[in-house]
Amino acid sequence: LDTLVYIIFLVLHVGWLLLLGSRLRKISPSPQLNYHVFLFVGCTLIASITTFRFVTLFKPDILKMFNNTTVILSMLAYILTSLIILTSFVGKNLKVIEVGNDIDINDYFGDVVGLIVWPIGIWSFQPRINKLAQRLASR
Repeated sequence: LDTLVYIIFLVLHVGWLLLLGSRLRKISPSPQLNYHVFLFVGCTLIASITTFRFVTLFKPDILKMFNNTTVILSMLAYILTSLIILTSFVGKNLKVIEVGNDIDINDYFGDVVGLIVWPIGIWSFQPRINKLAQRLASR
């Protein structure tokens, strides 16, 4: 049951980022970053973690491999890098829509961190999305 709950959470979190990124890309005056890389990273993150969770569910002996620190660190680096790519795409495009084209990493770094720690960051991020939706609906 915990595997199913984890996969549902993962799909909701990454799926929300993918949906948000694709919507922001459509309304952004100049889309930032590479959209194909964004989609590829999101889909491979979901696929790899889901596959890993199902494999460990049916073959628990494979977890012995993860006693190796190198394997654990490389997996964590992959997950963190994927999350940074996904959240950077969303955060940068939202900031470009709000402010304009002249932004740097300092302008959207807080958004990236907030989106990585999703349950906390959603409280500051979602009202901005709602304001943007209202602004676009009034046009």
